[in-house]
Amino acid sequence: MNREQLFDTLISTACGLHKMMGNNTEVVLHDLVNRRILYIANGKITGRDKNYKISESTYKTIINMADEDGHLVGDSVRSVAGDLRTSHFIYYDGDVPVALLCINQDVSKLEESIYYLESLLKINNSNEQSSSGLGDNHILRMAKQIIIDSMDKLHSGEVNTREGKLKLLTILYNDGIFEIRDSANLVCGALGISRTSLYNYLRELKKQGVITEKQTLIL
Repeated sequence: MNREQLFDTLISTACGLHKMMGNNTEVVLHDLVNRRILYIANGKITGRDKNYKISESTYKTIINMADEDGHLVGDSVRSVAGDLRTSHFIYYDGDVPVALLCINQDVSKLEESIYYLESLLKINNSNEQSSSGLGDNHILRMAKQIIIDSMDKLHSGEVNTREGKLKLLTILYNDGIFEIRDSANLVCGALGISRTSLYNYLRELKKQGVITEKQTLIL
């Protein structure tokens, strides 16, 4: 299967997913080579249209955070529509990432329904405590999405420079990312740096007065 045939297959798949998942789910297929959108449905959920171009730093961050199958599933993020559950699927032509399928589900109405049902059932504290592990996973998924969204604020390739890394770390620090346990490992993975390098970058930003000790760093 050549690249155009792959794109045709993925467009058909994206269209089918849209029909199956309905109007509360945005389905977007990105051509990573030409940085264009091949297919989009329900773009109102994130405020995007076919003219949107994903930045190189954003999709590289998704690639770095994806599992060995090229999947990054179930992250949580806020959008213009409300709370979203996002999933990303990367497709390769040999070793080259050529397409990214993104599925963004608006779960705000579902969460409202769950909250209502929980209030009716009067779930006790012991049940809430037993689900704390799920809460931790949810927080880490949100941390991943914060990093991806922050990457998207930079110009293409900017994160590969020292200045770009400092700019990104300033954004992440001010967003409170380092108050989340294990987030330092996520940041290091996204930037391709060691924890020592991360510490040195943060120390440099503190010396410059760009960031202040207003939060507890969990490194």
